[in-house]
Amino acid sequence: MMGSFDENKHFDLQFIDQMSMHHEGALMSSEHMISDSKRPELRQLYENIQKSQSEQIEQMQECFDAAVATLVFCTIPDPLRALREVRRVLKPDGSFHLLEHVKVKRQPIAWIQEKATPVWKHLAGGCHLNRDTVGMLQGVGFEVEQINPYLGGLFLDISARAPEPK
Repeated sequence: MMGSFDENKHFDLQFIDQMSMHHEGALMSSEHMISDSKRPELRQLYENIQKSQSEQIEQMQECFDAAVATLVFCTIPDPLRALREVRRVLKPDGSFHLLEHVKVKRQPIAWIQEKATPVWKHLAGGCHLNRDTVGMLQGVGFEVEQINPYLGGLFLDISARAPEPK
C-alpha cells in the first residue's frame, strides 16, 4: 500500500482535494508516505491540505460530542499533541473511543517490544510497538472509563471521556 500513490496513474486528485477537509488525522499518520513520494503533485496537495486543515482546526473548540481513533496513536509522530487536540475539540463530557495496540505489561513481551521499536518504526511507517496510550490519555486529562484488552493486552479497546470543567 505504501507505494500505491506512485504506481496509480489514475489517482483522482480532485476527489482527494474535496474529501481532504475532514481527514487531519489520516494526514498526520500518512506524512511519511507522502514525503517519500516521487510525485511532486502529491507533496503539494499534502502541503495545501495541511495548511487549510491547520487553519480550520485552530478555530475549533469544544465542537464534537465524540471522537474515534483506530490504530493511529502508535504512528502519529507526536501523540501527546494529537491527544491534546482531540481533548480540545471535544465538548466537556465528550467521549473518546480508541482501539490501539500498546506496550503490554507482561515480560518478556514488553522487553521485546521495547528492543524492536527502534527498527520496527523505520520498517512500519513510524509505528511504535511500545507506546503507553492509556498513560498518555490520562496525562493529557482524559478520564479513562473502560479498557477491554484483546490478545493478552496487546490491543486495547479504550473508552475515555473529556472531563467536565471544574
